[in-house]
Formats: sequence, C-alpha cells, structure tokens
Amino acid sequence: MNNEGTYTVTIETQGLSVAKTGTEYIFFTFKPDGKYERTAKLYLTDKTIDRTLDDLAKLGIQGFNSFGDLDPNSNSGYNIVGNEVEMECRHEQGQDGKTYERWGVPYTPAAKDPPVPATTKAIRGLDALFGKALKSRKASGPTPPRDTAPLARQPDNTITGVSAGPAVPTQGGDDIPFAPNVL
Repeated sequence: MNNEGTYTVTIETQGLSVAKTGTEYIFFTFKPDGKYERTAKLYLTDKTIDRTLDDLAKLGIQGFNSFGDLDPNSNSGYNIVGNEVEMECRHEQGQDGKTYERWGVPYTPAAKDPPVPATTKAIRGLDALFGKALKSRKASGPTPPRDTAPLARQPDNTITGVSAGPAVPTQGGDDIPFAPNVL
C-alpha cells in the first residue's frame, strides 16, 4: 500500500467507463511505485461535473466539446497518455473494514475570503441577545493576572514567589530543594 500523499506519475491509459452502479466515469491508470497499476476515476454526475471538469483542467485537459474527445483513439489532442501529472493517494476504510487506496487529482480548496471584523452594531446585537448568558457565567471579579514575580531563595532556605508555599529546606548543603518520598 502506498503512503497517503501526492505523487508525480506517468499516465499509462485513459478512457471512459461505467461503474457497476451505472455511473459513467473517466479513468486514468498509472504506476506510482513503478510496479503496481493504480486507477483514478473522475465520476460524471450532476453533482460531480464541476469538480470533474476542474480536475481535468488540472491535468491539462480543457476546451473539449465532447467526452468522445477523451477517447485515446480519437485524434482530438486530448490524450494525456505518457504525460507526467500529479495524483493524490488517500486511504479510506471500506465496508469490509479494510483500508483501501483512493486515487484522484489533488484537491485544491477554493480561496476563502478573510474574516471581516464585527461592526459595533453587530457586537451590540450579540450583547442584547446573549448578555444575560454572559452575566450568569461572570466570575466574582476580573480574572487576576498571572503572577510573574521571580523566585527568590531566602536566608532560611525557603523560596518566595511560589503560591504553593515555601520550599522544603535543602539537605546536604546543595542548592536543590529536597522533599523525602517525592519520587
């Protein structure tokens, strides 16, 4: 089994076929490891056509007028057999519980708009809607700042600046606090 990731592969065959379910698909075969043939399938349904056309464009196939143009025996120029392309391997669990490779064109998510800061009006609206919930969870006072005071050893071998209390006096004259039965 190949690792998940993107591979540069050479297309060995391409064509159109029909799945057992009756769904048509475009397929490409290749050997990512140089030994074992793998197949990427691009399904052709109302729900997948835009993604399939985007994937074909990523492979350098665009501007064709008929899916027959993708037949490697046509003289349409849309034959990418022999071309190096990027294919992605993902692992999926089958209904039988086994893990299988699923090959396809690497997915590139669409660019997203950056977050827009909330307006003062929107913040007032949130406060009006949820202010009661905020007040019911409010602590008894503001959150105290973290104590950032430096630790200091006192003449009696205690350390100040620690909220857990003084350190246990050192044993044997070294500067490392020692507490029996701590291990």
